[in-house]
Amino acid sequence: ILNSDIGDYLDYIVIGEGEYHILEIMENYKSNYSDIKIMGDLFSKINLDDLPFPDYSDYDFNDYRHKSGVSLETSRGCVASCTFCSETLFWKFRQRGGSRLIDEVKYQINEYGVNRFWFIDSLVNGDLNKFYDFISGAVEQDLKILWNGYARCDGRMDKEFIKLIKDSGCTALSFGVESGSPLVLLDMKKNISPIEIIKNLKHTHEVELYSHVNWIVGYSTETITDSYH
Repeated sequence: ILNSDIGDYLDYIVIGEGEYHILEIMENYKSNYSDIKIMGDLFSKINLDDLPFPDYSDYDFNDYRHKSGVSLETSRGCVASCTFCSETLFWKFRQRGGSRLIDEVKYQINEYGVNRFWFIDSLVNGDLNKFYDFISGAVEQDLKILWNGYARCDGRMDKEFIKLIKDSGCTALSFGVESGSPLVLLDMKKNISPIEIIKNLKHTHEVELYSHVNWIVGYSTETITDSYH
């Protein structure tokens, strides 16, 4: 391919988010372009609440190991700018409203009879107010769902807040901790402290919410002392 005309292999290049561009591509897929058609830009910022709910009508859930669950996107991007991560180069952070998420959950339950949801974005708690609206709404409306997702450690999430997360149906949170050293966390620009990490993990344990932790071992500025931390 590298030694050939790349236009023989590509018709379109979409830069940035492609939800709306894919519609244009599908409408014009039979068109013959002499050059590769390039569309989109890196500064796209789709309002996630405007997107329709995913359509699983052509899925046979019996073909899957987990027959009672679907994926759900609560946000896009990240509120941090960690040195090792490319997330903020691709997405500008935004989080869907809690009521909109509740509407999607109820739609998928009624449409397909599912009760398990995998939150596939990088963090469910980037906007704590919107996240709170979702988990409190799930409890108040007694949705009886199960869900899991990724989260940042955040000192504003006290034990009462984390108990509400558990009560909303959460079975597990995967935290991007990366290091236990305050110096390495500072070098990484994680914008969290070991105290916040310890409190969040302690409280998830106390409310019997399973927690999973991601680590980066051997960061460029990590010393032996940092590794002990």
